[in-house]
Parts: sequence; C-alpha cells; structure tokens
Amino acid sequence: MMAGSDAYDVAVIGGGINGAGIALDAALRGYSVILLEKDDIAAHTSGASTRLIHGGLRYLEYFELSLVHESLREREHLLHNAPHLVWPLRLHIPVYQNARRGPFMIRTGLFFYDLLARPNSLPRHEFFTGTDCRQHDPVIRHDGLKAVAAYYDAQAGYPERLCLELVLAAAAHGARILTRHKVTGLEIKQRRIHALEVETDDGRRVSIRARQIVNATGAYVDILEKKLKTAPPRKIGATKGTHIVLEYFPNGPAHAIYTEAEQDGRPFFTIPWEGYYLVGTTDTYYDDDPDGVRPEEREVDYLLFELNRLFPGRNFSRKDVLHAYAGLRPLPYEPGIPPARVTRRHIIHDHKKEGLENLLTIVGGKLTTYRHLAEQCVDLLGKRLNRFEPCRTGLYKLPGALSPEEAARRVRHDAQTRNIPEKVVHRLYHLYGARINEIWTLTDREPALARIISERPVVMAAQVALAMEKEWARSLEDIMLRRLGMQAAPDLGAGVVEAVSEVAASIAGWDENLRQKAVTDYLRIIREKYLIRN
Repeated sequence: MMAGSDAYDVAVIGGGINGAGIALDAALRGYSVILLEKDDIAAHTSGASTRLIHGGLRYLEYFELSLVHESLREREHLLHNAPHLVWPLRLHIPVYQNARRGPFMIRTGLFFYDLLARPNSLPRHEFFTGTDCRQHDPVIRHDGLKAVAAYYDAQAGYPERLCLELVLAAAAHGARILTRHKVTGLEIKQRRIHALEVETDDGRRVSIRARQIVNATGAYVDILEKKLKTAPPRKIGATKGTHIVLEYFPNGPAHAIYTEAEQDGRPFFTIPWEGYYLVGTTDTYYDDDPDGVRPEEREVDYLLFELNRLFPGRNFSRKDVLHAYAGLRPLPYEPGIPPARVTRRHIIHDHKKEGLENLLTIVGGKLTTYRHLAEQCVDLLGKRLNRFEPCRTGLYKLPGALSPEEAARRVRHDAQTRNIPEKVVHRLYHLYGARINEIWTLTDREPALARIISERPVVMAAQVALAMEKEWARSLEDIMLRRLGMQAAPDLGAGVVEAVSEVAASIAGWDENLRQKAVTDYLRIIREKYLIRN
C-alpha cells in the first residue's frame, strides 16, 4: 500500500537527535515531512550519551577552532531554547604533575574556550593553584596535584526528552512521525529513489515516496546504504562509549570532574546527575551489529579503576555500580586513526556523484550541534526542491521551554492550587516544562491518573498516559527509559514496572498475558543492556 497518495517533500530516516532536528527544521520552513524510525525516538546513540552539551574543550588540542566555536554557539542556543532540559554545569579539571596536559596548556585552552564562546551567558573560567585547589576539591587525589581549573558547559539531563520535544514540535508543524517503521528496500528509477519500501513491526508493508530523502540513521548508515544497487564506500567508523552510574557518595563533589584517564589518556568524567554520579566514558572501535551494543564487564572495570585513582580510599567496586549503559558514536570512517583523533565534525554526503539525485546521508554529528547540522542539511534540501526558505530554528523555543525562574514560580503555584507535594510538581516541570498543562488536563479528566506510582524518581500515572497517547511510546522500554526518565531509578524502575504496566495496559488495551509479557521483556532488557541484576 502507499502511505499517502502524494510524495512528501522530505523523508527523514532515523529518529535520533539529527533526524529529529532535520524534521523540525524542514517542517518549520513549510516543507511536507515524514520521519521514519525503525524503533523508538532516541532509542540508540541519542539516548546513550554522557548527557553533556559542550563546546568540546579537547578539540582545541587538534586546532579544530571552528568546531569548538560552532559547538559553543549551539550550546548557547540550547540554554535559551530548552532551559527546562539543558542547564549550566560547572566542571573542574585537576591538573597533576607529569600529566599529558600541564597547567599552561589547560589555562591557555580555557582562555581560547572563553574567547570562542562569546557572546556567552555562562561564567568565565577560573584557575586555582597551591592550597586553593585542594580547598576547592578536597575529596580528589591530592598527590601530585598542581592546579585546578574550573569552567562551565551544560548538561542535558534527559537527551531522550530533548529529542522527543524536537519531534513533537515537528509534528505540531505538520510533520508525520512513524515509529516502528523500518526501511527495508529502496525502489530506484532514473537516478532517483522513487519510493522507500517500509515494514512495520506488525508485518505490514508500505511504500512511501518523497522528493528528497535524508539518511540520518547514525550507526546504521552503512546498513541502509547496502540497499542501494551499488553500495558506496563505507562511511561509519563507530566507536563505543560505556558509562556507569553510582549513588552519590558522602562528601562527593557537587560539580563535575573532568580529567584524563591514566590507562589511555582519554577524557574521563565524573558528573553529578539526578542524585547520582554518571561516570564515563570508553572509546573503542566497534564493528559488530549496532543492535547488539552492550556494556562489558572489562569496560566497567576500566571505569572503576579510573574512579578509584581519582578518589583514593573510596574503594569502589562492582557492587557500587547501579547500572551501566553503552552507545555508539557514528563517527566518519577513518581507518588507522586512533578513536580519540577521529574528527567530531559532521559530514553531509551528497550521493549525486554516485548517481542518486535525491539522497543525502548524515555522517557523524554531536548532540550539541544537531541544530546547525539540520540547518545546513535543510538549506541544501531547499535548493534541491527549488523552494528555498530561511532557517527558523535559531531562536525557536521548544514546546516545553520555561526559564528556571518561571518554573520555580509555577511549581509553587501548582503545588498549592492542586494540593500536590512540591517535589512531585518540580519533577514534572523538570521533564515537561510548559507542557505540564497536558498532565493537568489528563488528571482533571481522570483524577485516578494523579496517583503517584514511583517515588524515586517521582512518577505520576498521568505521565504513562501522556507517553502512550501523545508521545509515540509503544513498549514499557519506551515508557520507562525514554519518557519517564527511569535511568534516575537505582533499579531502572524494576520495582515499579508492575504499577507502570497496569496503567499502560489500561491505555493500550493489553490483556493480562500481554501485560505480563511486557513486564518480562522489560526486565530482560535492563538485565542485558544495562548489566542490572534483578
């Protein structure tokens, strides 16, 4: 069957941050857009990051000044356009004797970092030496400590929801969003992709036509391109990044710590996040099936070794790890180059030279720079469509955008008028911002949805209903990990999955067998993908 009788202007394949950003940019310019995602929104790379929005301080080391400037500018856009989901983060860099990067190098780098960030809403860097640096970081290793540098970047607490809000905004401007729609074939006629052959998760087959097509499938780029009659050269050299999550420990830092790993010199972060510490990351080449990426025990051991080196006497072990997760960086394929040196610049590959006039492929890209990538991509699409429109995303506030000051005022107001504990309302504003009114609409319609079904993190039943009714969630994994933020639960929500599943079953019409299967599937997924023991 044909999904719609007319061709769309743009078909975007891939529901990660880049695909979502492209879909929104194109929809805002008035193009007809369809987004196809084989799984769920932000189900892969976008949901497995270090949760940072950053300029890329270390890229200065490789003289990628334009990349750093671009990233810092985009950081500022996100702080302005999505303040409920992106907020300032203070980071400290301890500088040790005999480190690969000494005090002069760090201080010089931060000087240029501040310079490239102008105009900048975040504070400038500071530099401490002698006893000052020990006072600012009393719990880290002091042996050989020469200095501590402090600077600001930003944190995206829930990049899954950042990605979701882009998709929600795209849909609000006319884009059609289809999850669980996998592109299985490409019908090619006269140097153009005439139609996309698509299969749904229930086995239906549909054909979708579009004038221009964007392959924004991240680590799956080469897999999709193998469906072309003549597969072009390999484009992706994916590297794997693994993180671990631990409880806050007594007297632990309230700011992030950014240092270099002793074992290989790569960046090593310890980041406060939602009452935990997020620790990472690894960076190793990965050539296997992207669907099979998992954290490994040896990677957890690597991270624990570096953590114990940074915080001597703590003796962190596997029992302190609440869970681990791994994702892939869809970097450009550059054989023979160490992972840390592969460029983080994105590439928009035009397939014209390979005989296809309506296909663009996105290679690389960072969470931070998705908006500019999308702008460049849609500029090119507009020229190809002979209907160029200017970009509108620079000052476009996402649907939930709300300043911290306004959010604090509304939290107090809503908690009082609705007789709901402030911590509950605060959590809802933290995830939804101005979209909280959609939660209140559901609870006004059905008061039972106001009940609390999880305490850490706080979850209201209405959130499950909203996820399934308006946020494209289909499975418990979608709901728990990419809508409710259950990464902020010590057990990833294993203890409340029954309660969540009961609400989901009532919304989706699952019978008891389907509900129990959904619970079993979720518990299996968090064991396999997150090394959690349940």
